[in-house]
Amino acid sequence: MVILICFLFVCHYGYSQNKIEIDLGAGLLERLSLKVKFGNKTQFALCQGYAHRAFWLTGIEGYYHFASSSKHPDPEIFYTVTGLSSTIFTPGYSTYGKIVIYQRFGKTINFSEKSGLNLDAGVGILMENDIDQYHSKAFPTFAIHFFVRV
Repeated sequence: MVILICFLFVCHYGYSQNKIEIDLGAGLLERLSLKVKFGNKTQFALCQGYAHRAFWLTGIEGYYHFASSSKHPDPEIFYTVTGLSSTIFTPGYSTYGKIVIYQRFGKTINFSEKSGLNLDAGVGILMENDIDQYHSKAFPTFAIHFFVRV
């Protein structure tokens, strides 16, 4: 029931800004991933990473597009993204075995009005659950994703 309500809310929000984007790519810590983005200048994404034939990091991201417009006017070609991911569905981990918080800056390369490439890089903080407590470490993070706007 909760999943259905969340799906309806997300679809409603996506239609209100009139843009849905599907991304497929890879990055440092998310590995292979699929993202569904909703919005236009401000976007929200649901993300699922895959590794070793299983789910990896599951997360949410917030995007804000700004600055230089390309020949494809929306959204602008530069953006910032903030994300929060966890190993919620990963077999062998407790519910919050790993948590990743990251901030990236990126650029969109448009192939057409409906497709292109997103390249972003930044810094992330990995928090791992150990026997006694969470341990944190910072690391560089990046991603490259092919997208199609629906």
